Amino acid sequence: NIPKEGPDILAGNHTAYIEPILMTAFPERLVEPIGAGDLPFEGIIGPVVDLYGFIPLNRGNLDRSGLNKALDVLKQGGAIGIFPEGGTWSPGKMQPQIGVALLSQRTGAPVVPIGFSGLQGSFERAMKLKRPKLLMRVGKPIPALKPTDSNADKEQLLGYAHKVLDAVFELITEEEKNLIPVESRYSLSLETSGE
Repeated sequence: NIPKEGPDILAGNHTAYIEPILMTAFPERLVEPIGAGDLPFEGIIGPVVDLYGFIPLNRGNLDRSGLNKALDVLKQGGAIGIFPEGGTWSPGKMQPQIGVALLSQRTGAPVVPIGFSGLQGSFERAMKLKRPKLLMRVGKPIPALKPTDSNADKEQLLGYAHKVLDAVFELITEEEKNLIPVESRYSLSLETSGE
């Protein structure tokens, strides 16, 4: 399901550090991954990242430099790898970011959903000489986002990003889906002293 030529966005779930490696190693074409430019890569991952390279993107703000690099790759008929949730989350299914939709809309690139399963704790199992079962399912390409006017609004972009993420999660195993909490709540409280 991964076209061998033309602009393509490969989008997957991200719960471990190995998904970008699998996403770039298995397709029969060069894939430029987008990664966190605001965090250092440590341990064994650091040298791998330095050797292959990636498009750095500073998360949490509009990184025009990273976005423009990804747009350039797609406009030249290349493929990029992206994780719509914007990072590594364990267990997964966070809200998607609009980057995947924005890249698709601006370049006409379809999005190929990829569901990864069995990766949580796989490195630890391998180090204990227990053979982990890793699964990478590639879905059918989702046609590029066509906005109703010349520019897609945030609601259209977010709707498309949800469509992509839903397609990704349809590809993971039921066992993996059971690791995802039905609902996550976080609360903050502020205490002030009477001084």
